Amino acid sequence: MLTAGAACARKPSPPPPTPRADFKAGEVRVLDADERPGAKEAGNGEVPAILSFLNAYYDAAFLDPKHFRAGARDLLPMFGPDAQPGVAPNIEALALGDLARGVARVRPTKQLAQKVSLILETDSSVSAAVVTIVFDGLATRTEDGAPEVKIEHRATFWLNKGSEGYKITTFEAQLKADSKTVVAK
Repeated sequence: MLTAGAACARKPSPPPPTPRADFKAGEVRVLDADERPGAKEAGNGEVPAILSFLNAYYDAAFLDPKHFRAGARDLLPMFGPDAQPGVAPNIEALALGDLARGVARVRPTKQLAQKVSLILETDSSVSAAVVTIVFDGLATRTEDGAPEVKIEHRATFWLNKGSEGYKITTFEAQLKADSKTVVAK
């Protein structure tokens, strides 16, 4: 038999699920020097793979605490060998960086691959892309009662496609959080 006191006991509610990145494509351009028929369709077929790559990147860099607290370590495999040495020194502009220590979670408010330029090879395959990205979010701090932090991340990534999928080979990024702005090139 239940007593009145037992009926009132409640388990704490579980934390809300970790948000996942869900990028959408804005303007898509297919760059084909030969202007072949079907080039646009061939290029557009590659857009979902690029958006999937961006989703994985932003999950690790901004949305999933177990990844964004790892700093450059979890992002490094997403960069090509020539770009990898530039990741750690620019982590403050490529991801939450030092801000991650005081952030419990980030809720995305805008996720847009604003401009996607695809480079077509002679066999109509996509070998590279240049993507201009807009990501905004609100970060909940780990301190109780602390105000949310508005995050604005702008980036341009040059992506090369290889046997393991896309890798960032060149980047420009800017992270603005509260009144602090950090730029990486």
